[in-house]
Amino acid sequence: QKVELAAGAAQNISIRIDPGASNHPLSVWSEADSKWVIPQGSYKVWLGRSSSPRDLMLAGSFTR
Repeated sequence: QKVELAAGAAQNISIRIDPGASNHPLSVWSEADSKWVIPQGSYKVWLGRSSSPRDLMLAGSFTR
C-alpha cells in the first residue's frame, strides 16, 4: 500500500514479509530437495531511500 505524506510529515507504518509468497522473499533454492526452502536463523532488514549504504535510514532484524 502506498503512503503519501505532506512535506515534513511523519507516519509509522508496518511492512509484512510473507514467507509463503509466490516470489519466495526469504527462500533459497535447495539442490538436494529440488525446492525452495526457508533457512532457520536471523534475518537483517534495511530500509533506505536507495540501495546505497549512505541512504540507510533504519535497520532491524528478526529470527525465524
